[in-house]
Amino acid sequence: MKFRLHRVVGNAKLTVDEFYTLLCQAEGVLNSRPLCPLSNDPDNLPVLLALPDHKLIDLSSNCLSRC
Repeated sequence: MKFRLHRVVGNAKLTVDEFYTLLCQAEGVLNSRPLCPLSNDPDNLPVLLALPDHKLIDLSSNCLSRC
């Protein structure tokens, strides 16, 4: 985000509306990029849909609390 903002703005002074518009556009550029490599294989699920490695249900409650 910082790189995109600096590249567009440089040393220019922006109004609040111009800066907000610039932030929205930079956000759109960053959010349009995939988080993991895309595949045409239907059996190749993205990393975001992967199941956890172990079950947390079998752990005692004190292992899950923040101490």
